[in-house]
Parts: sequence; C-alpha cells; structure tokens
Amino acid sequence: MRLSLAPLASVLLTALSLPAALLAQDRLTIADVAPKHAFAVVQVTDMAKTGAALKSSALGDLWAEPSIKAFAKAAIAEFKDSVDESEDEAGKDLVGSVSEFLTGEDGLPQPTGSCGMVLFLEKLSLPGDNDAEIDEPINRIQTLLIADFGDKADAAQKSLDEFLDDLSGKKLVVLDEDDHDQTMIHVVTFPKPEAVDDAAKNDNPQQDEAMEDRENFEPPQDHSWDSWDTLLIARAGNSVILCTHRPTLEAAIDALADGAGKARRDSLSEVPDFRTALGQHPADSHAFAAFFFNEAMRSTLAESMAEGAMMPPGLDESFVLDTLGLGAAKSASVALNFHEGQTILEQTLAVNLLEPKGLLELVSTPLETTTPPAFVPADASSVSMCAVRFDKIIPLARAAVAALPAELQQQAAGYIAAAEMTAGPILGALDNQIVVASTIDRPLSADSQHSVVAIKAKDGTALATAINNFAPGLGLELREFQGHQIFEAKRESLIPIPSIAIGAGYAFIGKTADLEDALRRSDLPDAPKLAGSNRFEQFQRADVEPVVWSFQDTASTIEWTIWSLSNAQQIAEKQFRDMGMEEEQIKQLLDFSEQPEFVKKLPPAEVFTRHIGDSYSELYPTPDGFRGRSVLVRPAK
Repeated sequence: MRLSLAPLASVLLTALSLPAALLAQDRLTIADVAPKHAFAVVQVTDMAKTGAALKSSALGDLWAEPSIKAFAKAAIAEFKDSVDESEDEAGKDLVGSVSEFLTGEDGLPQPTGSCGMVLFLEKLSLPGDNDAEIDEPINRIQTLLIADFGDKADAAQKSLDEFLDDLSGKKLVVLDEDDHDQTMIHVVTFPKPEAVDDAAKNDNPQQDEAMEDRENFEPPQDHSWDSWDTLLIARAGNSVILCTHRPTLEAAIDALADGAGKARRDSLSEVPDFRTALGQHPADSHAFAAFFFNEAMRSTLAESMAEGAMMPPGLDESFVLDTLGLGAAKSASVALNFHEGQTILEQTLAVNLLEPKGLLELVSTPLETTTPPAFVPADASSVSMCAVRFDKIIPLARAAVAALPAELQQQAAGYIAAAEMTAGPILGALDNQIVVASTIDRPLSADSQHSVVAIKAKDGTALATAINNFAPGLGLELREFQGHQIFEAKRESLIPIPSIAIGAGYAFIGKTADLEDALRRSDLPDAPKLAGSNRFEQFQRADVEPVVWSFQDTASTIEWTIWSLSNAQQIAEKQFRDMGMEEEQIKQLLDFSEQPEFVKKLPPAEVFTRHIGDSYSELYPTPDGFRGRSVLVRPAK
C-alpha cells in the first residue's frame, strides 16, 4: 500500500506556518496543556514580540530583499511540486489548498500570542488495524498544535470554517462535527488513496509488471503515523487547537476555553526534565525546542529494536543506548534570540545528562586552546576544532565488551584484540585535538574549495611508523617534503583515499597539494594567520573551555555555496574524473542530473553579505551535560 503524503504534508505546512518563542509566567503555553509524556516540543510565548524582534534584526532586513522573497517563493513552489509528483489529483489539490490557506493574503491570519506544537506517543488501536493485520494496540505518534490569535481569533475561526467547508465541498476531506462541553470540534478525515483495479491499470504490460514487482518488494508500511489521517480542530478562547488524540484535545479545551487559562494536571510544564531544559537557556529567548529521552521514547526504541531484529540474542537495547551515550541522556534543547545590535542571532544548545557515558566520554575533556594553529591562513573560510580522547577508544571498547552477555564476549574480545593490534599504535600516538580548516580560492571553480583535517600528534615518529605498516595496502607512497613525511595517495578508486602527512606536530589528512600548503604555512611563523586577526578575536571568550569550537567566514562560504549550487554539474564532473571514471560513464551520470529550478532564482552573494557577517559556535561540558552557543554577527564595516 502506498502511503499518501498529503495529510502529513498538510500538518507540516500548518506547523511551519507558526514560527516557533518561550515560556512566560503570564500566559499558557503549549507545555501547560500538553501531556507530560510528550517527547518533543516547539513553543513560542509571544508571536507578536518574536515577529517584531525578527523584523527589526538584520535577518528581517535580509528577508525584506525582493530577490530573497522571489527565491523563497520559487523554492516553496518546487517543494510543493515534488509532493505533487507522489500524490494523486486529490492529494495535489489538498496540498495546494492548504498552502494557499496558510500563506495567501485571504487565508489564515498570523497568530499574535502563544504558539506551539508537541509530539507524543499513545498506545492504541485504530479502525482499519485488522485490515493491516495489527492484532493489538501499538504506539502511534500523536500531535497537539495550539495558536493564540488574540483579537484576530474571530477572523481566524471564520477563515478556518470557510477553508474546511471548501475542502469538504471538493471532497478532499470528510468533514464531521462533534463537541466537548459545548465546544464544537471539527473532525477532519483524509480519505485513503483508492486501490487501482485491473480495469484502470496502465495499458503498458511491462510498466504494470514493473509496478507489481516494486509493490512486492516494498518494506512493510509504517503504521505509527496512522493517527494523522484524522485531525481534530477546535477553538477554545482565542486559541485554535489541532490534535490527533481526543483525550488530549479535550484537556486542551478545558485549559483554554474560559480564556483565563489554567494549566492541565500532569502537563509537560510540570515535568522536571522540561523545567531543567528550559532553565538552561536565556529567560528572554524568543524560541525554544526540546527533545526528551523519556520512558515512552525509551520503550518505543526498545520495541523497535526488538521488532527489527537489531539485537543479537541475549543483548538488550540498554547496551546500545549506553554505548552510544544515550543511556544517561535526559533531554536535548535549543533556543533562539534575535538581536538588533552587532549580534544578529544567538542560538543556545543544552544536552542534559546524568553523566557522560559511552561515546560521549570521548568528548568530555575541553580543548587546550581555541587558537587555530599556524597552518590555518588569515583567509580561511572556516575552521573547526574538537577535543577527542583517542586514548579512551580502546578502553571504552573493552568496557563495552565486558558488558556483553557471556556468550557474546569471547567473539567480541577477538575483534577488540585485533583492533588494538592494528589501530592501537596509531591511537596511542595521537593527542586529543582535531582541526578541520577550509579555504576557497578565487576565481571560483570546481577546484576552489580546499580542506585539511589535522590531528595533533604526541609522537610523530611512532605515528609515521604505524602508518607505514598499512600504507602500501592503501596505495600510499612515502616521500619527504621539506623535512616532513607525506604518504601520498597514488591509486585511483571510486572511493578516493586521501594522502597523509606527518609534520609540525600534526597528522594531516587530505589532498596532497593541500597538505603541502599546510606544511609550508606551519614553517612560516610570519605568514598571515587567522589567529590574532580582528575578525577571529571578536569571538574569543575566556569564561568557557569548549570541547568543540568553530569559526566561519560567512561571505566566502555563501559565495561558494551559491556558485557550487549553480554549477553542480561542473563540480560533479570533476569529482567523477578524480575517481577515474570513463568519459562515457561520466556523460551518462551527468545526463541523469538536473539542476533544480529554484537554484536559478538564487540571489547573488552580495544580497546576503549586506546583512550578515561571520559566525562562531562553541560546545562545552558542564556537570549536567553539555552547553553550546552559536552567534551570527553583522558584517564588518
């Protein structure tokens, strides 16, 4: 059975039309009326305030550019067309009608108060489960979406009623009415795509056979989203509520109907993990979103692993979660703030953990410095630095094996012993700093972008010896370069093998010419560097010790992004040739590629760089997990 995207696309368009701001004490938010077991939330407390802040920022100035609006319109139209291609005529009409209702001048007015959306799980049965051979209740993803229209509530209700009547008249939905405590509920059901009978099949027998073969090999349909086939819509006070779960809708109506607002019992806002996540961000943030690793989500992951045969006998899901570091995870959240000053946009990130376990132990030690090394030039388009405890990889693997059931330990221990023999000497010679630096040459071409990965080395000689043991098997040839060592990739392959250089206290990975440039710059102490430059120093902070730090030259990055999108075939052709492909094969591959229409509407880079400048991001460990911050500033004058 083919899954229709129309109902899901319609709800997503609705959610996207309600931009996400934060918990205030003087009004109800989505968290006050959402069930406590919600696993995801996006909320805004004051849409009018958030909209005004965005409009007065440089991002608002950017959005006001005519070429930006034309590009956005073209991109949305192409997205709609891509959805249309997967739908029947009814599905196309539905998506088109919803899009016009949400974005058209005569459609739904913009909310002015609190808005938000949550996702949660409910284990239940639905009509039609028997046809799908579902014998017992299963976890279904549910949603609750609320938008406060303030003094525009009557206009919003009138517009919504007319819209639903129009959909019903076109037979795009089945519209019924119900009520809860004298509050009318619209019951909107999306008709399922009708099966194609033999008489309606294509006249082309080969095409019919191909379609049947494809259906025979389709994976089992995912029924976790089936609740979204029926939406419940109601007005309570000045708010419009959209929900897939009747008890949750009724609780929301009870909380909002009298206009005064009273949080429901057992709401998400009462959950300690929600309050902790919210408290990890600035109180005046304009937008907040969070994901919770609660019991409902953990049990669903466990069921999915068991049903999908992902777990070997004797192994449970807790082993996988602990190894990945998710076993102790409680929440991950982000918040946004728009500014009028030099800082345009600030994003904060928080990951709440009981303790860093599993893979997270590898990134729990801060960087020794956030000053880029000498090989990062002054005109770098971006640089990222990350602290990774390579010395903990083997011990972590051993600990994971020790946690396995006895019947699995012996086999796994053999793999660890082999890995320790081959990779152990390399890991032991590496320090805990990774640097990724990129530059962009001009004039722009398919060869303009250059990147190197550098890992700080504790013992360059030991590292070179260890690499030399497997270099011949990878087609790497050792040679000297200005007193340094380069293992140069000589073999062409569909998956290109990078060259490796050892020198200046680092192991460099990348294309040979880029490694040579990095080594040259390392040997020239007076060469222009990113470190110490004004555009870099403005982002240095002495009050944090990050494990991840990054800087981006927005102007060059945007310029390259626009050029590469507009010249994607030229870049692909260069990559295919680097893989050693034959000309005829390259031509065939390029003939299949097609530039999206919206790319032709891309504004020139100058439109963006008039309003936005460089950016940086940082992530640092805290006693309760990790915190992060990203900042986008105005362009330098």
